[in-house]
Amino acid sequence: MRIEQRPTNRLRAALYGAAALLLALLVGLTGAAQGHAAAQWQAVPPPAPASLSAYVPFDATSAVARSTVQTSTTCLPCEYEHTLWSRQAGAWRSLPLPPAGASTDVLTGTAPNDVWALGRGEWGDFGQYHWDGSRWTDRTLPDFEVPAARAVSRTDVWAVGNYRESDGDVPGAVAHWNGWSAMAESSASVRGDSDFMARRTAA
Repeated sequence: MRIEQRPTNRLRAALYGAAALLLALLVGLTGAAQGHAAAQWQAVPPPAPASLSAYVPFDATSAVARSTVQTSTTCLPCEYEHTLWSRQAGAWRSLPLPPAGASTDVLTGTAPNDVWALGRGEWGDFGQYHWDGSRWTDRTLPDFEVPAARAVSRTDVWAVGNYRESDGDVPGAVAHWNGWSAMAESSASVRGDSDFMARRTAA
């Protein structure tokens, strides 16, 4: 005669609890592994076979980009041809360049119809231009060289660089655009300093 020993209710509850905890742990690990596997790079079709020298995304399907092709056979000096592109709903189209000689070295913006192009032009002059979806508008702060900029909103744009003064000093400068007209604070009191602040404000 075989005697079967069954676990008590307390032991049974403990076993069930341990099994549930183990199952939850396994499910959590599996989910984490799947989530980790899903995080990966995805290729975005480029606008042209030429190399891209700038890309500013606005969301998953819209962006502005610049492609660059070297047109000179030597670099004495190097000569390049730039093309601007706008991506909307996943489709690329070319954009007209700012006025002749203007720079597109620095790109920023918040939407395909809110793009800024800043930098040093072909003839050494500095400029900042805004694209509203149909045309470029000159928003230049004279003598302001911009190597980096960031658009927070359509009326809140920040740029950092150097202010080229007539006496040869090159103090650091930060510019803020928050309107459609601009003025620069005098730099006479901070000439030669590295913390000169140029602020663009609405008139």
